[in-house]
Amino acid sequence: MELDLALLVVGGVVVLAALVVGGFWARRELQLCPHCAWVVRRVKKGWLRCPRCKKQYGKPARVRP
Repeated sequence: MELDLALLVVGGVVVLAALVVGGFWARRELQLCPHCAWVVRRVKKGWLRCPRCKKQYGKPARVRP
């Protein structure tokens, strides 16, 4: 019984750590489209096109809070 509880706690910690790491990755690699607020890839340099509204966005595009 104690082993089952320990495995559950360890599993919860692993899942929580994966969510935290995924959140940091998403904040670094994704942004919101400045036109339609769709989640899109962050621009490293140049311009990209939003798959939803088909408008271009560039590096100066600000991230909405």
